[in-house]
Amino acid sequence: MSIERRRHPRVAPERPLYARAEGVDADLKMLDVSVGGFLIQGPVAFNPQETYCFWISAAIGGRVFELHARAVYCRPRSAGTTPTYESGFAFLDLPHTATEATVRALIDAVTFVSQFG
Repeated sequence: MSIERRRHPRVAPERPLYARAEGVDADLKMLDVSVGGFLIQGPVAFNPQETYCFWISAAIGGRVFELHARAVYCRPRSAGTTPTYESGFAFLDLPHTATEATVRALIDAVTFVSQFG
């Protein structure tokens, strides 16, 4: 039995969710998000403890969320012709009302299930 170390449950996006990081020329796929942070996958090996500004595009509504986060860990996932990494990030500026509101709006956007169709 494994012990859950996370303080907040993770939510996987219902639809693909992509992010860009300031100073990083790569598209990143968000694998999950919680009120404490998120997990992304892409061709970038982020250095733990470094901070970044992220722009996360919601698949529904076209809203772009701007959030600052610190890299917690980075693990290689594939070593093919293009290496792929998974990196865990913790949101900065928590607790802060505006940051918390943005994070909750992002979680609402990624878990939206259409009532039509």
